[in-house]
Amino acid sequence: LELYHGRLDKSPGAIALRLRWYGPGDPKMVFVERKTHNDKWTGEVSVKERFVIDESEVQSVLMGTYPIEEKKKEMKDKGKTEQEIEEWETLVREITQVCVSKQLVPTVRTQCMRTAFQIPFDATVRVSLDTNLCMISERGYDLQDMKVWHRDPSWILQPSEITRFPHAVLEIKLELKGGNLTPPKWVTDLQNSGLLYECHKYSKYCHGCAVLLPEDVRSVPYWVDDVSLRESIIASGGSRILADSEVGAGPGANQVYNHLLPFGDTAHNRKDTAVGRTHASKAAAQGLIGEKGTGTNGGFDYYDKPDEYYDDDEEGCCSWMFPFCSRYNSYSE
Repeated sequence: LELYHGRLDKSPGAIALRLRWYGPGDPKMVFVERKTHNDKWTGEVSVKERFVIDESEVQSVLMGTYPIEEKKKEMKDKGKTEQEIEEWETLVREITQVCVSKQLVPTVRTQCMRTAFQIPFDATVRVSLDTNLCMISERGYDLQDMKVWHRDPSWILQPSEITRFPHAVLEIKLELKGGNLTPPKWVTDLQNSGLLYECHKYSKYCHGCAVLLPEDVRSVPYWVDDVSLRESIIASGGSRILADSEVGAGPGANQVYNHLLPFGDTAHNRKDTAVGRTHASKAAAQGLIGEKGTGTNGGFDYYDKPDEYYDDDEEGCCSWMFPFCSRYNSYSE
């Protein structure tokens, strides 16, 4: 789990690889994505890059046999520029090389119902809402000599092979230009509404690995101590990553800071009393509104990049919408 620990530790240059497809059925078109983490203070930015392949070609990418030269000829015939082809080739070769050298195979799947909100042809505000979110282990079945790369949906999942996240995940991305860093009023109102529980740097990938592979991980994300997640983690057989209920928080940041967990730990349970809060709502409580409250990004991400750089960054500043989804995403369903 080298990639998991690199992403969890936010190591410079740490990567995550993802095979993405859309729709409820078997995949047909698959996006091969690489996300590279860089610390902002270095002047570098985190980047997501991707290329698209047919489902039948996934194994060739994992095995390092993808027909790059043949695909380059097809791209040239379609009128792609030499620069586009060269950048594509570099990305493909780097991804296939790391898959082969580290013997990578799909490990965790995230699945959800995504609703996206955006004014057509206007990227100023983009909102995504993920409901019925679950993580599924991609381990424990016969790969048939690498002919199979994902679970058959007809197979029955054991409780330890799936974890159902008991919150919806809301993410707002702003592309503010012209030196104006003040979000639209309705965005600020939403941040201050009390419906959002901000969880800094939440990652579906890290959560799924920690809960579904408890025997293999050396460290876990801080948010597993949150009391609202405890029941779903135990139901998935991940109790070994949890601190004793009388202790509350495991060793780490939660023993030093009491504001990281939206609902507190078992020793400081705020599940029934917590009021949603974000970076912006705390600033507003101190009278810092408008431009005065934009010394930081207000809990949301600001972008001035093309779409491919900021599409669905699961490690942005997300908020859990606890009241919205919990009834419909019970771990016991």
